[in-house]
Amino acid sequence: MKKFIALVMLITYSVFANGVVIRSHYCMNQLASRHLFGAKPSSCEVCGMSSHNNNGCCSDEMKVVKQYQDQQTPGKMVEDLLKAKPVFHAVSGFLLTPVTRPEQPVYSLSHSPPLISPIEIYKEIRVFRI
Repeated sequence: MKKFIALVMLITYSVFANGVVIRSHYCMNQLASRHLFGAKPSSCEVCGMSSHNNNGCCSDEMKVVKQYQDQQTPGKMVEDLLKAKPVFHAVSGFLLTPVTRPEQPVYSLSHSPPLISPIEIYKEIRVFRI
């Protein structure tokens, strides 16, 4: 099923990337028929007159439906960037404040026992047994 959907999408994309020709045939200023990829017939389907005669009764209109790429060349993009005006914003006072951290205690690098703290250890690590 996935392969079928991928195949349909591939065909649709390739048709619109290459282009589709729609031929509209008008007979007596009214739309008589429309054909996709159609070659010009030798006679009119409605009145039967030869299409080679340009008598004003019948007319054909050809339209090409094609997907156009909207990509820009790099030179065009550089020109657009050079033409752009710079945008200035007021800097917030919040962004100008220095970032400070609370003071961290200085630990010694020795492997000696910890210093005796004025606060008991169970209060410092907040573990209370009932």
